[in-house]
Amino acid sequence: MSREPDAFEEFFRRHFRHVVGFLVTLGFELDKAREVTSEAMYRAYLNWSTISYPRAWVYTTAERIAVHESRRDADGIVRAIRGGWAAPPLIDPCKVVDGYAEVVTVLSALPPAQRHVMAWFMHGFTPSEIAELTGMKPATARSHLRHARERLRVDYETGTLKPPGPDDPDASSERKEVIDDAQ
Repeated sequence: MSREPDAFEEFFRRHFRHVVGFLVTLGFELDKAREVTSEAMYRAYLNWSTISYPRAWVYTTAERIAVHESRRDADGIVRAIRGGWAAPPLIDPCKVVDGYAEVVTVLSALPPAQRHVMAWFMHGFTPSEIAELTGMKPATARSHLRHARERLRVDYETGTLKPPGPDDPDASSERKEVIDDAQ
């Protein structure tokens, strides 16, 4: 990919929504995911000529920013509670995310490590790439992915996990709200 400014614009258009979806899949709220993705893209623009693998760089940067800000925000909430302030209500990202409502719901049943690897995998990264980008061993990434798939398969077969279908009135009305919000 060319490192010209026009190439960045094309990269931005192609990947912005996918990075937002990735962060939501990891469990971040939609507004936070958009904000963090914007920041990651801005940093990519500033470093565009030096980035070897822009897609991996932006995903990794966005995840790191989101985790850092979440830790900072959580610390602020603890301080607010200690000071007698009320914490803001949490918004369920499953109810506001374009195209990811069912996925986020399904993945929320997984342990954090499996959900993390599955989110990377769902966004097109191989287990080897996931391992390199997250600092885990390739065998660990493959193991988390295998266990996540197995758990989802078992949950689906036993009826514990039943993704909403087109006949589910809650799912279709929620999907319509999500589409309306996204436009």
